[in-house]
Amino acid sequence: CHFDMDITSANIMKYVGVMKLEQDGVIYYFIDNEEYFSNGNPYTSMAEDLGKFIFFDKAVLAALPVIGFEPDVIHCHDWQTGLIPVYLKEKFQGSEFFQGIKTIMTIHNLKFQGRWDVKTVREITGLPDYYFTPDKLEAYKDANLLKGGIVYADAITTVSDTYAEEIKTDFYGEGLNGLLSARSNALRGIVNGIDYDVYNPDTDPKIYTNYNAESFRKKKINNKIKLQEELSQSQALNETYRKQIFELERQIDNLKLSEAFKATAGNGADAKKKVNALLKEIDKCIKLIE
Repeated sequence: CHFDMDITSANIMKYVGVMKLEQDGVIYYFIDNEEYFSNGNPYTSMAEDLGKFIFFDKAVLAALPVIGFEPDVIHCHDWQTGLIPVYLKEKFQGSEFFQGIKTIMTIHNLKFQGRWDVKTVREITGLPDYYFTPDKLEAYKDANLLKGGIVYADAITTVSDTYAEEIKTDFYGEGLNGLLSARSNALRGIVNGIDYDVYNPDTDPKIYTNYNAESFRKKKINNKIKLQEELSQSQALNETYRKQIFELERQIDNLKLSEAFKATAGNGADAKKKVNALLKEIDKCIKLIE
């Protein structure tokens, strides 16, 4: 199905196509518009992505009554869907169809916030000046789409309890730690889920070499090598660095199992510092291999 939707402050009408796919008992809907989605890349430059995802966010909500789907919760991910909670409160919840729909905003990486100048975002979104204030979408004189999602979502999640705490600090908060602290009652971490049967490297038929907890050090690398061969990439993987990584990982495992680490891990003592130093060395080796 398809329909026209007004967008921007000039009330320009845009085509919205809705495509449907049912697979394994799950129904998927896709938003279509050749102007925004024809280049084959989901992400390009911020200048292009801004208009594309503003259109997408409004189209998602506008499509719901057209397809007759009234969700209990809309789960939004990162800045690209940050305006869905905003549009829902600003425009759509005045309709009986949308009353009672809740939103969740999940932050995968707080560094990426969808920031652009207020004038442009106001024109593209069609949102009134009321929304571009420091307690809403404005942050440090720019419009911030992720901030809008954080302010207006009913609940906020991150990928772990640890990250949920970290982003409330100055170091990890990327300028939004004050807002996240203010919304701490609505913020929680949920560890990423996985289907252990489908994505089991010991039995997965879609990888080149199966491996498990005992064999991954020797076998997992074969999957990268085979993939590089398939993609005709360089095979210049340095065996010396690979062995060094294995040795460093072995040292970390031994250190974590040592009584010294068990006794001092809770207070940031020497064993913990040694683990961090070894992890840095592993990162250096990985960069040299890549």
